[in-house]
Amino acid sequence: MTSRYSRFVWRLAHVAKVGARTVAVEIAAAILELGAEGCDAALAAEDAPQTLWRLLLLRASDKAPGVRAKAVGCVGRGLSTTCP
Repeated sequence: MTSRYSRFVWRLAHVAKVGARTVAVEIAAAILELGAEGCDAALAAEDAPQTLWRLLLLRASDKAPGVRAKAVGCVGRGLSTTCP
């Protein structure tokens, strides 16, 4: 079961407005960082991290350059914190 937060962020990332997609990318990255730190059990639903990573990777090929840049930056930051 996907967490309520990741479902909200997934829907927000598919809005036509560029600003909403950018915010969705930032929220997804923040949730993944909190989950990696073990801060909130509600954020660590069964497939919530996979859904959020998939969202970041999908937005890395977004039409808007600002969304692409933010997504690639968040993926890079996430990989640098999870991989030694």
